[in-house]
This record gives sequence, C-alpha cells and structure tokens, in this order.
Amino acid sequence: MKTLAGAPVGWALGAGFGVLIASWESMSPPILMPGVPEPPSRPFREEFRSAGVVMRRKATSWSKNFALVTAVYSGMECLMEKGRGVHDIYNHAMAGFATGGVLTIKHGPKAMLGGALGFAAFSLVIETVMSKPPHEIAPPPKR
Repeated sequence: MKTLAGAPVGWALGAGFGVLIASWESMSPPILMPGVPEPPSRPFREEFRSAGVVMRRKATSWSKNFALVTAVYSGMECLMEKGRGVHDIYNHAMAGFATGGVLTIKHGPKAMLGGALGFAAFSLVIETVMSKPPHEIAPPPKR
C-alpha cells in the first residue's frame, strides 16, 4: 500500500518540479555571436505556446522519474521493515541501497555500486534529519 500511495505523490511532485525547471530554462536570453545580427523576436503567442510545450515535456519526464523512484524506494523500505520486523534507520539505508542499485541497473556494476551507495547515504542523511528521536518512534504493531 505504501508503494501505491507514494507513486501518485511522487508523480505530482515531479510534475511540479518539471514545470519549475522548464520555466527557468526559457528565461535565459539567446547567446549572441560577434558580427551576427540579433534574431527577430517571436510573437507572444508563439513564445507562450513553445514554453507550454517545454513545460509539458519536462513535467511528464520528471513526474515519471519521481513516481518510479518513490514507488521503488517506498516498496523496498516496506519490504525491509516487514522482513526484519524492526522499524529503525537501517531499513532506510538498505532500501536506499537497493533502490540506487535497481535504478542504475542498465549502466553496469560500477554504476550500480555508486548509485546504491549514494542513494543509501542520501537516505541515511534525510532520515536522520527528518525523523523523530529514537525514543519517540513506536514499534510496528504485532500481528
């Protein structure tokens, strides 16, 4: 359930980031070469339409990526917690390690190791900063 609930949230967050990044992308003026005349400005409608196309493309790309990362990470974290039967910071580190490895699987073993270690370190840092102190974390319910 964590994976199914997290993927749409990741998708929405990725879409927001995509729109934000695309809006910054269109802010830079064209680079002018010496001796080349300045290109004529385009009509507002054309500029607006092209910015919308770029925003849609970036939002789609980022939303897919965020949904995938969120689904894989939350699924791995849930599997680690269920498998170990303990709710602690090591679940996040192992889930980050597995997620980093899965996301870089197409790029070979060195990239998988680098991605796994990087994602595990990132997960540990984020969980350390964002989590409650250990005495406030309730253990998962017994079944």
